Amino acid sequence: MAMSSDTVLNVVEPLRESLNPLGFEVYPIKIGWYNAVVSAAHQLHYSADTLALVVLSTPSMFEKVFLPFLQTGCCEDFRDPIDQCVAQTVRSCVSECLPEQTVDIIFDHEMLPNRKPKFLAQTAAHVAGAARYYRPSDVQDPPWGNK
Repeated sequence: MAMSSDTVLNVVEPLRESLNPLGFEVYPIKIGWYNAVVSAAHQLHYSADTLALVVLSTPSMFEKVFLPFLQTGCCEDFRDPIDQCVAQTVRSCVSECLPEQTVDIIFDHEMLPNRKPKFLAQTAAHVAGAARYYRPSDVQDPPWGNK
């Protein structure tokens, strides 16, 4: 059964309100939209109507969240402090904003046992409308000329 727009807003808005001030943007998509544009090897095994959220960091996240994270000194044992910081921040906001929900969180740095990414983050961002791939043909009167 598809989620109502009110239900989607009840999930998305609290997360936006929590993550936006920290330098993150939140974009909702349906798993089916993502699965429709990726190969079978990269599809997510959820119902097509499952709500997914693409969470992107913005440049302000660096000063708002990452630098304070580094100053705590808690990241000396981590291989990738930025991934750890983002994971900690997102997990904290999800558990705070959606305490009654069961939420699967997949990060762009996570890999399957065969070393393929668990999902294609750039593709998910495109599907969500958070990113746009411009081809040379999209640019009118390109400053680089006709090459």
